[in-house]
Amino acid sequence: MKALVKQGHTVYAICPNGAYSVKFADLNIQHLHYSVQRKSLNPFAALSTIFELRKLLQQIQPDILHTFTVKPNIYGNLACFGTTIEVISSITGLGSFFIEKNFKARLIKTLILILYKIAFYKVRKVIFQNNDDRQIFLNKKLLNDNQAVLIKGSGIDTQAWFSEFKLQEPFKVIFIGRLLLHKGIREFLAAAKLVKQNHPEIIFEVIGDVDLGNPYNINQEVLDHYIQSGTIEHIAWQQDIKPYLKQANIFVLPSYREGLPRTALEAMALSKPLILADAVGCRECVAVGKNGFLSPIGDHKTIAEYILKLYHNQDLLKQFSFYSRQKVVQEFDIEFIIKQHCDIYYRLKSS
Repeated sequence: MKALVKQGHTVYAICPNGAYSVKFADLNIQHLHYSVQRKSLNPFAALSTIFELRKLLQQIQPDILHTFTVKPNIYGNLACFGTTIEVISSITGLGSFFIEKNFKARLIKTLILILYKIAFYKVRKVIFQNNDDRQIFLNKKLLNDNQAVLIKGSGIDTQAWFSEFKLQEPFKVIFIGRLLLHKGIREFLAAAKLVKQNHPEIIFEVIGDVDLGNPYNINQEVLDHYIQSGTIEHIAWQQDIKPYLKQANIFVLPSYREGLPRTALEAMALSKPLILADAVGCRECVAVGKNGFLSPIGDHKTIAEYILKLYHNQDLLKQFSFYSRQKVVQEFDIEFIIKQHCDIYYRLKSS
């Protein structure tokens, strides 16, 4: 958005009022409020939101509407039916309903795909952060190959996020994220316990909060047990995680599914080896045997093995660190990601 403003375009941000909405004015971005109930499945509330969006779009008459996340993607596309507005949607991940196999998850997953099928009737481009999600939409014929575009993540400022390799003492392994079962926190805790049996000197640090409103959050009593036993050190969520990442030797995220994990990119930019789950969205970040390892989903023993492999081999740790930095600069730098987005905007505008 800042790049578009810098290039002389008028940019609007349509989103509910919140902590970030007041900051748009400082960036010369015009903020417009609309109401959306994030967790509601009420069809009447959805219709109300779609009409509200349509009214806002009629007022500002944009050339292009770019939507993000499930409800804005569906509502924004439906609001543009019958208009000349070109629509681009970004799918930053498909969420927990594409992980769980129970009846409710399968039902909601089917409903989401049906709504996408309807909403994407008009869409010009849909941007995916990983190829697995893109392939789902192609296989189900929700999009054609020309509509479905792969852009790996939202990018990272590799100049602002920079640190050369340095072996940190004491040796620290770090997990950063919401403390949800689907993020792999259970596997991280189990791996920490296993490693600590013979290597109590290794520190395992968890940064993040229990999400009490999420059905997949970890039980607070379980977390407290690992803290009190000295297995992990727990720090509440921090707005600035850079100092904590710099002090770590290995970044671990055994998540079951991602769009593309931002924290992994930040770790790579700071020259950290990765141990991620062999899961959708995580695979994009790891060149196996070059900057990290992929462990089978739910397998804490393999995570522990990989941690010890890097702990006992400083040359390998250093090699992985260098390649992490190289890979993030080449594939995920913010300027490269911005250019890919702007190229899509300009092609649509000139077509």
